[in-house]
Amino acid sequence: MTPTPHITYSFTRSIPLQQLRGLFQQTTWAATRTVADIEVMLKATPIFLGAWHDDYLVGFARVLTDDCYRAMVEDVIVEQTLRGQGIGQAMMGHVLGRLKHVEEVLLFCVEERIPFYERLGFEQSTYPSVMKQRTQ
Repeated sequence: MTPTPHITYSFTRSIPLQQLRGLFQQTTWAATRTVADIEVMLKATPIFLGAWHDDYLVGFARVLTDDCYRAMVEDVIVEQTLRGQGIGQAMMGHVLGRLKHVEEVLLFCVEERIPFYERLGFEQSTYPSVMKQRTQ
């Protein structure tokens, strides 16, 4: 087994758009995002976290929030070759630490990730339904 590389985490370091696109391409839910759209997204995102191995982005998470009552964790991604080594858990620890004053932290996840988030203290919502409207 290859040892986990030294990873640093930063809320302030600039995110390279092409590297982030590479992470998105490793997902089923964000693989088609364009660099132009990712740039718009980052500019409008109040909180984002990068996980770094040297100068290479190996993990990413972002948060939409009013910084008081609600926060929505979005786009938690770890480089495929490094999954299962605690990077996602560490990223969520940093994110939740940053949001400790917020009343409620929410997230959507694919079904196979539910146990991961339950281990971090999340529980499946009792809200009766999720409503959505696509504008595009």
